[in-house]
Amino acid sequence: MKILVEPVGPETQAAAARIRHQVFQREWNCGAEDLGAASAQEALHLIARCGHTGKPVATLSVVETTGDVSLHARFHLHFRKRARVARYTQLAVLPTHRGLNIPRLLVFEARRRYVIPQGFQYSWLLLPAARARSSRFPELFGFHMSSRVFDTVSGRVCVLARDERLDGTAIAEISSFFPSAASTAKSRA
Repeated sequence: MKILVEPVGPETQAAAARIRHQVFQREWNCGAEDLGAASAQEALHLIARCGHTGKPVATLSVVETTGDVSLHARFHLHFRKRARVARYTQLAVLPTHRGLNIPRLLVFEARRRYVIPQGFQYSWLLLPAARARSSRFPELFGFHMSSRVFDTVSGRVCVLARDERLDGTAIAEISSFFPSAASTAKSRA
């Protein structure tokens, strides 16, 4: 099945909101945080459509969190001073279209359209803890996973973080995001 990914525009805003409402409120029984009226420089909102019908089936936002020390501290993230930081958030896929690698397509497109061209040094996201250990996101995109689990309005989550300046992964980079994880990672090596 062909999936098309594009930025949310005025004609697709309502569809993106419906997808989020169905997934977060109806299915998961939780609220999605308000992203506010972020400008095009502060956020990119994407929508995925079924190629043959044009039906919107998924959405993802990537939002700049540079300088949001309280948000980063809440999830024990430690970035270099003045580093540009982006967060992938509100990934929602309709149940009928799960298992088609749509999250992977959305993250890839968000990196291509926003994270890389805007010069972000770090990116991060929250992943449901129940699926974190079996997820291929860390492997596919070079994210490092925190060993800590956090309680949020969306449930229990793990944090994934990535140094956008590196192609590979290294134990030293884990310690820059999650200081307490460095010794754990070294003991596994």
